[in-house]
Amino acid sequence: MLASSENPYASPSPVDETGATADVIFSQGILATRWQRFLGYCIDLLLALPLLVLLSVVLVFALRWVGFAPRSVQYQILVSAGRVLITAGVFILLHGYLLTTRGQTIGKYLLKTQIVAENGDVVPLVRLLTTRYLPFWILVTVPVAGPLLVIMDVTAIYREECKCFHDDIAGTKVIQID
Repeated sequence: MLASSENPYASPSPVDETGATADVIFSQGILATRWQRFLGYCIDLLLALPLLVLLSVVLVFALRWVGFAPRSVQYQILVSAGRVLITAGVFILLHGYLLTTRGQTIGKYLLKTQIVAENGDVVPLVRLLTTRYLPFWILVTVPVAGPLLVIMDVTAIYREECKCFHDDIAGTKVIQID
């Protein structure tokens, strides 16, 4: 006999008061909505953007002052590497404490969402940085292909399980918290 989830004549999955179907309800919490994740990212970006722009401008002027020609390969490599380091530094400065203690960035804190491992545990900061964030900070520096792959990562949230590829790689999910 077929289980109810395999029965084509079974009634639809139950829906809770938030509108989430049983498919996205876990014992460790309800998955964050796409809108919660998007707005959390926007908050984090708006907080980081002024520092990222300022430090990137300082980097460019410093490299020119030292004597690197803007069109040289060395200059382009140093700018790309510098931007990855700047991004990581600003990210850790803004979100390091919350990520370490609660599995949240500032945006996730404000929207009451949290990054957790598949089993519901808070993920250690080093693991988050090395598996969830750093690969995509590096990937975006690859001309043409990098930004396209990052766009593919973000649009993967429209899959049934509502997770981006960086969640799959890191073994994480974003849940709603009280």
